[in-house]
Amino acid sequence: MELAGKDRDLRKFCHHKILMLEKYDCENKTDFTRTLHIYLEASRSISHTAQVMFLHKNTVTYRINKCFEILNTRIEDSNELFSYLFSLRILEYCRKKAEAMNEPYQNNS
Repeated sequence: MELAGKDRDLRKFCHHKILMLEKYDCENKTDFTRTLHIYLEASRSISHTAQVMFLHKNTVTYRINKCFEILNTRIEDSNELFSYLFSLRILEYCRKKAEAMNEPYQNNS
């Protein structure tokens, strides 16, 4: 990603639904994008996600259901799952890169 990101906006490789979720977070001051990312990285385990985020399982369940509602999906298709996770990793990379350069993260939503 580092090599590709030098001359390109990596966000254009993100799934449009993930960008939509990020925009929702920005407009509503929620943390659904991060919650979904941790949930997918935790092999869709509510318990593990709750543990990592220091949240109650019911809170995580609510957030994940809200993500599915916003995304209008249940993430049953493995290709869609991969696309979402890849997109979330791109966004994380962009945030960390901006942070390392002491620049504000621009979500361009």
